[in-house]
Amino acid sequence: MRWKKTSIFAAALAAGLVFAVSQASAAIFTFTTTLNGANEFPPNGSPGTGTATVLWDDAAHTMTVSVTFSGLTGTTTASHIHCCVSPMAVTPTAGVATQLPTFSGFPLGVTSGSFTQTFDMTNASSYNPAFVTANGGTVAGAEAALLAGLHAGTAYLNIHTLLFPAGEIRGFLGEVPTAVQMRRVSAARSGKSVRLRWRTASEAGTIGFNVFRERAGARVRASQKLIRAGGAVTGGSYSWLDRHAGRTSRYWLQSVGSDGSRSWYGPVRVH
Repeated sequence: MRWKKTSIFAAALAAGLVFAVSQASAAIFTFTTTLNGANEFPPNGSPGTGTATVLWDDAAHTMTVSVTFSGLTGTTTASHIHCCVSPMAVTPTAGVATQLPTFSGFPLGVTSGSFTQTFDMTNASSYNPAFVTANGGTVAGAEAALLAGLHAGTAYLNIHTLLFPAGEIRGFLGEVPTAVQMRRVSAARSGKSVRLRWRTASEAGTIGFNVFRERAGARVRASQKLIRAGGAVTGGSYSWLDRHAGRTSRYWLQSVGSDGSRSWYGPVRVH
């Protein structure tokens, strides 16, 4: 296998194999927040603190929620994501968007703890039925509305306790920006090999890319070495040849930031 940085447009456009990223690829979006009583409405004096991270995979249609908390004055009764309201609203509260009566597996009856759970966002049980009804009456509508709320910064994670039934600590989730802005990705079969080509609009803070292929339904790394990025603010064009593609039909790109962060783009279907 080998890679090179090159111009992709003549060959790719001639073959009709270049796809806009919105059509050919997807990403994992990251949202984070700090939880405390001052973020509640109205604010309270709870000494409790916490953090929350939400990872949304829009290819797999999954949402992974990770929460840690400590120092609560009341014992936990529930936790949810609420959506959608601006944190600058006169009354910055919104209804529960996620499952009721609480996230499945969330630690209850405690003042400190941690939680990680992945939810299938194509499953109606991942939502509050009222949120589904308010967004066209379909799970697809609810999924689109919640993701849009997360992107817009109008969704918050709340931890409810016996002393504070409306919420003891909460925080509005903010999106962590991705260093790479991907413009185009393509994968074209040539005999027993597959040629991947991609172009970035910006890649500041990015040190390189890894290529993954699908094997038995899982992502398996295909590139043995990190494909070095140019790191240009204006982006760059890349090409990489998988000489051991076999019957692989889908690929993913993984960007690696200088801070160690990693983001996914895909799946890209082979043509």
